[in-house]
Amino acid sequence: MKRAYADIAEGQMHYRCGGRGEPVVMLHMSGSSSDEFEKTGDLLSEKYRVYAPDLLAFGYSDKPPRTYTLEEHAGTVAAFMDVLGIQNATL
Repeated sequence: MKRAYADIAEGQMHYRCGGRGEPVVMLHMSGSSSDEFEKTGDLLSEKYRVYAPDLLAFGYSDKPPRTYTLEEHAGTVAAFMDVLGIQNATL
């Protein structure tokens, strides 16, 4: 999968993407990053457009000024999708 960055209000979010078709956004577990989806993303990208962002403070994404709540992380995922023009996706 290709690696890129999306600029949201809170900073840059690193992500991996690949494929074509309906969008799928894969969210990593706490303490991890998008690299856990490298093989899965490659398989899914044969049928779907796959996005695997690093949440803020994880992987290669910017570190937020404080620890984010789960709700705030959800907001950054929504902002990430907005920046990339993803209106609907399977999470």
